[in-house]
Amino acid sequence: MKLSAKIICYHLQKSFSIHTSRLDTFPTLSCPSCFEKSMPLQDGRVYLITDPDFQPTFHHPKNILFLMIGKIYQNYELTQPNMCIIPEDIPVNIVFNRIQDIFILYDQWNQSLMDSRLRNASIQELLDLTASIIPNDADRYGFYYHCLQRLESE
Repeated sequence: MKLSAKIICYHLQKSFSIHTSRLDTFPTLSCPSCFEKSMPLQDGRVYLITDPDFQPTFHHPKNILFLMIGKIYQNYELTQPNMCIIPEDIPVNIVFNRIQDIFILYDQWNQSLMDSRLRNASIQELLDLTASIIPNDADRYGFYYHCLQRLESE
């Protein structure tokens, strides 16, 4: 399942202090990867960066989220879209695992929705499955404005 930079950073801010530039909302990102200088950048990746010499260029593929980790980036200027800084010295594997958990969460939710659809589940069941993913209250109203279903976030 592909996710947007905004969704990924939304979930990351629950675990870490972050600073971001403008983030895309269209789902184009499919997996995390650790940045290496010798490796060409690939579209649709979340790159974790700890290299103090990293300099983004305007020639990189568009659908990438750069996630810079460490105090060395504390005063880094966020000049391009889809850049995120975690200004703390956190082991890369912890951040990498957190990003993988975000993708797993959405994959499981997607699978639950598909399974529910195959069983002809009620709209209330679909709303209940969505409650932990979308942190907003939602109601479904009938023709005469009677509340038919309700989703309340925690």
